[in-house]
Amino acid sequence: MITSTSEKKAFLLSIGTINIQKKIDDIPSTSGPSTGEGKSLFISFDDTMVRLLIDPMSPIKGKITNNNKIKLYYDNYFLLEGFIKKIILHCPNQAYLTISEKCIYDCKFCSVPKIGNKIKTKDEILKLLENSVDTFHAISLTSGVFQDPKKDIDYIIDIITSIINKYNVPIGVSIVPFDGCSSLLKKIGVLEVKYNIETFNFKMFKSICPNLNYKIIIKELIKAVSLFGKGHVFTNLIIGLGENDNTIIKCIEYFSKHGVITNLRPISYSKYRNSEFMKKPSKDRLIKLFKIHKNILNKYNLLNIKPLSMCSICGGCDLNPQIDEYNKNN
Repeated sequence: MITSTSEKKAFLLSIGTINIQKKIDDIPSTSGPSTGEGKSLFISFDDTMVRLLIDPMSPIKGKITNNNKIKLYYDNYFLLEGFIKKIILHCPNQAYLTISEKCIYDCKFCSVPKIGNKIKTKDEILKLLENSVDTFHAISLTSGVFQDPKKDIDYIIDIITSIINKYNVPIGVSIVPFDGCSSLLKKIGVLEVKYNIETFNFKMFKSICPNLNYKIIIKELIKAVSLFGKGHVFTNLIIGLGENDNTIIKCIEYFSKHGVITNLRPISYSKYRNSEFMKKPSKDRLIKLFKIHKNILNKYNLLNIKPLSMCSICGGCDLNPQIDEYNKNN
């Protein structure tokens, strides 16, 4: 029997898809777990939210009742009732934009290099924001690497500067870091940054992301805390690449000690990638890690810090103790 909010969300994340007959206005994602895989649905329930990829073969069935209410079923068993959230740009409540859909790197879990080469212009991004200006409370930007992290930064900073000059909302940026990038982003007014370590196991990192610099990512994450403040620097740790839980716990502890928030992101299968080495985490594993994660964040006084942008104010793709912590059923 699945009763608590966290168990329901963990179960949905362990599957990651939904079978539903509904027209969705959102375009297929160019970043995040479902890159290139199709359209997604965000469902809010019990003060949390989950993102599910629409798939007619999904064992999760969705039935819309009225006024965007939805009931979810699994094997004819009623799971929960919630609301379909309006997607602004990529997700609800904020504008989350990908600058470059092209990436020179070839991380084994990531579909970005396989699906497109478009690099949005500043005018295109400003136009997208202008068309959604009344509905977002934060702006988040991410980007594949189209030349080199150091060479790309001038293009990215020009776009961010134009956005900051026009909109008075928190700005978060997630890029592949290089030595000194945090100082550049802080200087122009960015409030939060996210540099993804993906896996804390160095040997696995070199196998999965052979061209990324493990040491620079960690160094820049820790340095960023002194600039943006503890609890406002983030990193993704993917769950399902073949790592063990002890490595995950060690990663959470290490980064939490330095004031960095780790997002535990369940792996998503992709038709663009060989998924033989990937294994989607079970509900029980996600719940176990969520509880440990929550305790570690609490230990380092990070649990009650309110995130301002990016994945940590959404929480649709993972269990996040910062925003899922206070559910009364947990």
